[in-house]
Amino acid sequence: MKRHIRISYCPVCGHRANTSKWWTRAKSGKTYHYFRYYHSVKKIHFVPTNSTYSISPDVRKIGDDLNAKLQDFIYRRMGTRAYSFTSFKKEFERFCGRSIHNESFSRQIDKAISSQLIKKKHNGNKSTYEREPKPKLDEEMEFDKFAIHYGVKRNSMKISTFLIVTNVGKLPIDHIPLYVPYEIVDSVGKLNLQISTESDEIPSTNAKVIVSNALETVLSIPLARSLKHGEQEFVFVVYEIPKINSVLKLVTKAKIGLLRVSVSTPNSSEVETVRTLVDGAKEVRTSFQHKDKHTEGSLYLYSEFEDILKGECISIRFRSIN
Repeated sequence: MKRHIRISYCPVCGHRANTSKWWTRAKSGKTYHYFRYYHSVKKIHFVPTNSTYSISPDVRKIGDDLNAKLQDFIYRRMGTRAYSFTSFKKEFERFCGRSIHNESFSRQIDKAISSQLIKKKHNGNKSTYEREPKPKLDEEMEFDKFAIHYGVKRNSMKISTFLIVTNVGKLPIDHIPLYVPYEIVDSVGKLNLQISTESDEIPSTNAKVIVSNALETVLSIPLARSLKHGEQEFVFVVYEIPKINSVLKLVTKAKIGLLRVSVSTPNSSEVETVRTLVDGAKEVRTSFQHKDKHTEGSLYLYSEFEDILKGECISIRFRSIN
């Protein structure tokens, strides 16, 4: 029997449905109460009234919530292990902190497979699920704007980087690579590193040295929050390195829409910025450059570059004036 029809979200599939209260009486005389979610003649879901599922009509769409949580689970917890459906569901329920209907979880798995987040393997009558190989981070992100200032001092250089990063990949990202124009860095503590966003300061102790050798040094800079596909974040990074007297290089670790490079130096020297393309065979001067010389001998140079590809190099060349 039924009564009190209303519209609410179905806790099984997350879609809106005509909802009513139902009850049945078993041969033993015991009465069972249900919520009936009517989607169509071929699709009706029943949920016991004592279920742990939320049935409030004001609840956020469960399907979208599960999809986001499953992506987070795949990215953070799944690892390289192969899961059966049962073990996969059990681990995910533990991650979410609540039970999930088999049909709802199966639907989210299909979405993850179609998004190439996981893959399904068949071994006889058994099926397992594994995470797809994680794409390289620099293929998952782009810098819409990237501004960097080199403040040259007597014995050191203060480098200030402002950037807007966009996640263009399928998986969330929680850190970005940053090139440091210095040969060997064994600890971020030596760089006097400062990291912040528009609203948060990020502990520099969370940053790591990914690569450091005679050719390049790359840092892993943490973000204040994990960025999903299409999301952006503003990041401000400041650090110091010993003074470099000849050539200062910036190797791009991802595509950059607009790159702004500025240099201030107290010395009597000539400074120029040159863009070297990915193949290394061609150098390109900037289409926009502004230079100011001050009476006390200091110099300020500002340059702009557009549509920078990953792997291109911006060289800042210093030449003393005799």
